Amino acid sequence: MPRLLSSAPIRSRFRTRRRLLAAALALPLGVALAACQAPRTSTSPESSAPPTSSIAQQAARAYLAARPSHDASAAPAGQPAQPSAPAEGPTQQAAPAQALVAPLVANPARPPLASAPASRPPGLDDSWRLVFGDEFNASVLDPAKWVTNVWQGAQCGANSGNHGSQNCYSPSAVTQSDGNAHLTASQTPYNFNGRIFPYTSGIINSDQQYFFTYGYVDVRARLPKGKGFWPAIWLYNPAYTLDEIDIMEFIGEDQTTIFQTLHTKHGGENQFKTRHADWSADYHNFAARWEPGALTFYIDGVQTGRLTNLVPSEKMYLMVNLDVGGPSSWGGAPNSATRFPSSVDIDYVHIYQQAP
Repeated sequence: MPRLLSSAPIRSRFRTRRRLLAAALALPLGVALAACQAPRTSTSPESSAPPTSSIAQQAARAYLAARPSHDASAAPAGQPAQPSAPAEGPTQQAAPAQALVAPLVANPARPPLASAPASRPPGLDDSWRLVFGDEFNASVLDPAKWVTNVWQGAQCGANSGNHGSQNCYSPSAVTQSDGNAHLTASQTPYNFNGRIFPYTSGIINSDQQYFFTYGYVDVRARLPKGKGFWPAIWLYNPAYTLDEIDIMEFIGEDQTTIFQTLHTKHGGENQFKTRHADWSADYHNFAARWEPGALTFYIDGVQTGRLTNLVPSEKMYLMVNLDVGGPSSWGGAPNSATRFPSSVDIDYVHIYQQAP
């Protein structure tokens, strides 16, 4: 059974978030990211210095300040741009022109649901209904629910040299079989506008497909072990206000610890660590109950942490991704013992909301 450890604010001497805008890296698509911020150690509130802006906060502010105005000559929204063909690496998914304009915040039409699960998670009564879900039982990923890039079209993560991940995301790294979605990291070089990244990996997210405010998010998945792997299940918002709910983060070299964290636009972070002999050995349910003024984390139906301060109230979307770290990233870069290909295997995603 998971064991709840004490929570403490994550302060400035912790590892900063490794998401950076592609613009900051001279990449033309606008924005890029790694999974989430993560600490190196824990400190008590009494001994911590006041938090400073994370790299992600600075990057998002720079993006919003420097965002180019809409170019009438660009392809219409929803139509792919035409980048030059890569010399090597996986086929790239073209970035929609809307990546160059203000983020979308209107909620799209709700995608069709799979059949409702036979039972709700513990603690949810009949007033809770399934509003978004996927059992991944089809032969291919459902494009009405998921996209396989980030930040409205960017392929790469926070590829910032020694500080970020070394992978680019590709639709080719997302497959579906045996009732699972597989986000696979491989030693396949990725040519992104002439810059070669040593790894290709996968992400699914509901950005532009489904946003929601409050609910119970339940994701059942099996995680990969190995130095350099950094899978995450998290909520982010289309307004880029820097509030973020990390339902699960896992560092593949340490199979004993799951991190669950709230980051806020006010600069505060609160994190819970839950220990187990080996989280990668089997499937587990990672969940968060997000309500007005309260956020509660769960693993396998057991409460692992609860917060009642600075809980976000804006729309968010769900992401599940697998990053491959760099030399100075949290968890470090792969080594000779890291097995490729490796994947996050997602059994299902369920989002519930209470009926009004």
